[in-house]
Amino acid sequence: MPESMQPLQVTILTVGSRRDVQPYCALALGLKRAGYKVRIATNRNYETLVTSLGLDFAPIAGNYQKLLNSEAGQKFFTGQSNQLVSDELLLEQMPDAVEACQSAEVFIFSVLAVWGYHIAEKLGVPSFLVATFPVSSTRSFPFLQFAKATTNPVIGMLNYASYLLVEFLGERQKQPLINRFRQDQLDLPPLPWLGTRYRRSPLLICIPCLFFTALARL
Repeated sequence: MPESMQPLQVTILTVGSRRDVQPYCALALGLKRAGYKVRIATNRNYETLVTSLGLDFAPIAGNYQKLLNSEAGQKFFTGQSNQLVSDELLLEQMPDAVEACQSAEVFIFSVLAVWGYHIAEKLGVPSFLVATFPVSSTRSFPFLQFAKATTNPVIGMLNYASYLLVEFLGERQKQPLINRFRQDQLDLPPLPWLGTRYRRSPLLICIPCLFFTALARL
């Protein structure tokens, strides 16, 4: 970045367990060393982690460490529930994120905070989805690698479709809440029936070995 230019303000929105959040701290450090001004907007219980690295911190509601150990977390892991985060918590998180991102010139959001796309849409700033596991449709393996790679064309099509199905079902489950957020707090139109358009954002799938190397330097 030329010395005469003011550093861009990058806000990274990430929530979840420590292993969900920490990789984005590594990304933030890399961006900071490249000359950008970086803020991490994440759950309040990670404030010490973020600030100890010399990064700007903005609080987001929720403590996933406690949530994962709660009754709701146990039901989620045992398949008794398909929802870990309640609608009430999401409705707390999203306004926090709006506040944290007001000065952002570039916006990065994680898969667990994919609703950050709507905030970037409202702010009119470039946004990037950064994932630590494959989320882009491929014929080589299904979503979350539930099966081995294949060269069978029929199975390949099913693999490809599995990503679209997971994305669609996930969007449909939260669409009423997201539309409420878009209309009431962002003054944006509701989403179409098929869901969000966040796939239009540039997508970065981070290679695990590079993340582990970065994490080792924290």
